[in-house]
Amino acid sequence: MPGRFKSEQEKCLAFCRKRPNGPRCQAKKLPGRSRCRYHAGLSTGPRTEEGKAKTALNLRKCYAKWGGTWEGWRASLTDEQWEAVKKARLLGRAQRAYAKEHHLDPKHFDWTRVPERDLMEALHLNRRRAEIERSRNRLLKKMGLPIPAKRVST
Repeated sequence: MPGRFKSEQEKCLAFCRKRPNGPRCQAKKLPGRSRCRYHAGLSTGPRTEEGKAKTALNLRKCYAKWGGTWEGWRASLTDEQWEAVKKARLLGRAQRAYAKEHHLDPKHFDWTRVPERDLMEALHLNRRRAEIERSRNRLLKKMGLPIPAKRVST
């Protein structure tokens, strides 16, 4: 897009990962940095002693606010917030089960394209398989037979 930036100095210019001599990133670089928000990398955390002390203090304040326990954190939430947390955790488990069943990478998949019903079905099937495996292992143990090693899916 011509005229997008005043000069080449405002562009990120990171190389394409797949083709080192190929196109460069055209995004605007961050102020005071040489890369854009996509290529700048994550924060490495506080580096100075003052910054580390401030981070530790904030963490202690946050933890103390909840009474220092999981129950304290749970008690600090409203019922609606807790239901949202439970639904998010259930959805995460369902996504992992669906990804395992369909051999997908759960971190790099567009979950908006999968109906929630399919996710819950995959979670149910995953739980059912685990239940069957546990009952089979109990029966083998009762009979004094060796329990087979878990199969690792690739």
